[in-house]
Amino acid sequence: MECSYCENRCDIGDGNHGICAMYSLGDYGIVPRYKNQVSSITIGRIEDVPVMHYYPGSLTLLMGTVGCNFDCRYCQNSPVARIYDKDHFRYELSPQQLVNKAAANGCQNIAFTVNEPVVSFPYFIEMAAEAKKAGLRVGCATNAYFTGSSARIVAEHIDFVNISLKALSDRFYRDYCQVDTVAPVLRNLRFLYESGVHVEVTTPIVPDMDDAEAEEIARTLGAISRDIPWHIFWLVPEYKMAEGEHISVERLKSIREKAGAYLNYAFIGNMVGSEWLDTCCPECGAPLIKRIDALGCGSQLTDYRLVDGKCPDCGADIPVVGKYSLSFADADVTTCPVVPVSGSGEGLYGLLDVHGHQKYIDMRTGEKTTARSPVLSQISEIISKEPYPGDEKPESDTWVTDIALKLCDTYRPDLVVLDYAQACFVSVSFPERKDEAYENTFANISRFLECTEYVPLVFGCGNLETVIQQVDLEGMLNTREEFLTTLFKHAYISKEVIADSSSDQLAALREVATLVEKKEFLESLSKGYCQEYAETLGDYIAIARPGIVFKGLNSQYRTSRLTVAQDKWVPVHTGLDTCPEDITQVAPVVVEAVRNGKKVAFIIVEGAGFDNFPLPARKCRNYDGHYTYQMHQQYITLGTGVPYTRSPFQFPVGQHFWLQDYRPYPFSGRFHRVLENTLRHQIGDRKSISVGNRNILTHVCLEADISLECYCCYQHNFGTMVVFNDKILV
Repeated sequence: MECSYCENRCDIGDGNHGICAMYSLGDYGIVPRYKNQVSSITIGRIEDVPVMHYYPGSLTLLMGTVGCNFDCRYCQNSPVARIYDKDHFRYELSPQQLVNKAAANGCQNIAFTVNEPVVSFPYFIEMAAEAKKAGLRVGCATNAYFTGSSARIVAEHIDFVNISLKALSDRFYRDYCQVDTVAPVLRNLRFLYESGVHVEVTTPIVPDMDDAEAEEIARTLGAISRDIPWHIFWLVPEYKMAEGEHISVERLKSIREKAGAYLNYAFIGNMVGSEWLDTCCPECGAPLIKRIDALGCGSQLTDYRLVDGKCPDCGADIPVVGKYSLSFADADVTTCPVVPVSGSGEGLYGLLDVHGHQKYIDMRTGEKTTARSPVLSQISEIISKEPYPGDEKPESDTWVTDIALKLCDTYRPDLVVLDYAQACFVSVSFPERKDEAYENTFANISRFLECTEYVPLVFGCGNLETVIQQVDLEGMLNTREEFLTTLFKHAYISKEVIADSSSDQLAALREVATLVEKKEFLESLSKGYCQEYAETLGDYIAIARPGIVFKGLNSQYRTSRLTVAQDKWVPVHTGLDTCPEDITQVAPVVVEAVRNGKKVAFIIVEGAGFDNFPLPARKCRNYDGHYTYQMHQQYITLGTGVPYTRSPFQFPVGQHFWLQDYRPYPFSGRFHRVLENTLRHQIGDRKSISVGNRNILTHVCLEADISLECYCCYQHNFGTMVVFNDKILV
């Protein structure tokens, strides 16, 4: 039987599930193979779709399933789009449950992203219908390879769409996407626009796309309307093109400039630090909506100047649909003050290197700035010649060592903080390469110590463990999102949930978790815990048993393989006179040694426990009562010496850090308050550097005079970032 959802028109039946592998033949026609299955759910902003000119800033539930009707050679979401296993990391949620989740989290929109909605067409349309009943707006990101009948149904159910128009030639679609023709995409794009759907378009720029064809895309869109926003997508080499080259920023700028002859609004997206995301008035050129790209795909607002849909400078009408919208009253970008980085009032700056394109930024605002010094010039040259190799590669730990040795020659610091994370990432995605990856990491540690005179303190963050079961506690307890906050290893549960759960449900819960009352949990912690921390807890805390992972609001597909173990004891190796016996003592031991004139190398190795830690090691306590330090909490505690439970700087539980604190310090999000407590502020006038490949955590939780790190997002390699302060500008 022919499937009529998309223009592949696959013959479904006799074991054939079609190109997308998401449909089968039932008794009464074609049916979904996996009913109500969702691969990812995230709360974000509409700019993450990406959509720029439709209710800017509005809170959006972003979701997706698995599979795709294309097989694009460069697919950035291939880990989800090219997976068809029913056991993939997913949730079972009816359309109504999904809408309830969006409403419970204050969302104004639901958007089907991550993968292609047409492969889950009945689910998508039912979800859209339920969302409309609840007063929510609905949209999607799509390749628009619908049949005409599907396009008509989509037009009736959605409010906004971002269409990925890959090219204009059939040859390109055959070679790069494995489908016959671009014609249905162009037909549906025009149809949806003429049907009143808000349409934006994205075009990934691949290395061998002719620039003339890119210009022709702009001309084609302009013939429909000059006001269609066009997202020029900086493509990160991935999937079948993983060994390819990054597109030069100069080329993207040239494409954007030529697009100005046909379109009023062209953006360069998916590029951290992009300077081409603002909406400017096409009449007078005034910036009207300013945005920062601090996470890769998507952006966040930093300024909004439209008045009643008009440019306040010249009065021109600007076709932005809906009023500016934010969910949190204290997050209004027009009034929210920028929080100082530290009590001393010193400046903190960044140098972004996106594969040769360098830009200085004020880390507190994300705005472009200028900064010059002899040291910075040397660092700029180092990172331009030593680009980050990318995540999930052992050579990326080698990069940490190479960069650190060069910075030591340049700056001659008293304290060096090194963070090696790639062996952990490699192990999670490629368990068979785990031993090789850790051998490389510790070889690099030895090389650094042999080439320098630093006294080491090496901290292993703890083992990885195999995930044997992923548990949906909401489904198990038949409850609602507002009563249950779930992380990978902990869940905070209200007394209402416990009271409403059956004895069988509670028995099932106790099979996968230890259930502790809040009072007992807090009494087991060292005294003086932060009240803010206590307020985030539920009436009960469920602590996952070994090998168990809880499914939370935000998910990552990698967690389905290996995850960080809740090790109560972790290894520490040191050449210092004093050895820390507790994770909270690590920073004080390092600080004392540096203050006493020692040159110290504080080295952190993720995923390293006693079984893969080849150095002589002592046991370091990694717990406080019922609480076990992991990942972000470890970084904060190691960088400050303050027990996580007593710290005022908490990672918000169960949601992205930037949702509750929208504007301040966009390149580090919620962590901005950590900085005034870090090692650097405790060692006086001693000099420090940190180098790592754990992204933002390197410069926030382990802040130094100079922090140099990769800039990646979910394994996408966007470039390199250096964070520095006024001290090195002298």
